Formats: sequence, structure tokens, C-alpha cells
Amino acid sequence: MRAPRSVENALPAARPGRGSLRQSRLTLAQVALVVLGGVGANTLFTLAAGRGLLAIVSVLGSVYPVATVILAHIVLGERITRTQRFGVLLAFAGVAAVSVG
Repeated sequence: MRAPRSVENALPAARPGRGSLRQSRLTLAQVALVVLGGVGANTLFTLAAGRGLLAIVSVLGSVYPVATVILAHIVLGERITRTQRFGVLLAFAGVAAVSVG
């Protein structure tokens, strides 16, 4: 069994003698916020899937990459390519189609 890719990437940085791993309080607070957001989102998805219509929950859950693209644009100033814009529109069109019935 292999370790997840994130663990493989983090291990070299955690070796002794590679410098300090200390981070500022702001960075740690931001990481904590991201972790709490992820845990909260997964918890809400699980509750909704267990109590609601799975067809609607799964479609809405599949739109989360759209939020990543939009947040990267707003927070990091990343450009949204034509293909990404088309994908965002298709995702919203899919949500609208499922909502209508």
C-alpha cells in the first residue's frame, strides 16, 4: 500500500536538518480555517446525502471545483481561461437542469 501523494510530498520537508518548519500564527490560523472548512463541507455533504435526495446532493457537491476556480481568481488573482469559464457555465447549467427536474 502506498502513502497518499500529499504525504510523499511532505516527507522530504519534514526531515531533520532541512530548516525550520515554524510558521507564523496567521499562517497556522489560515491552515486551521481551511481544515475546518473542509471537515465542515464533508460533514454537511454526508448529512445531506443521508437525509436528502442523493441525485441533487451529488450534483451540487460536484460543483465544488467551481468554487476553487472562483476563489483562486478573487484571492490569488489567477486568470480564468476560456475553457474554465466554459466549465463553470456548464456546471451551473447542470445544477439548473437538475433543479428544474
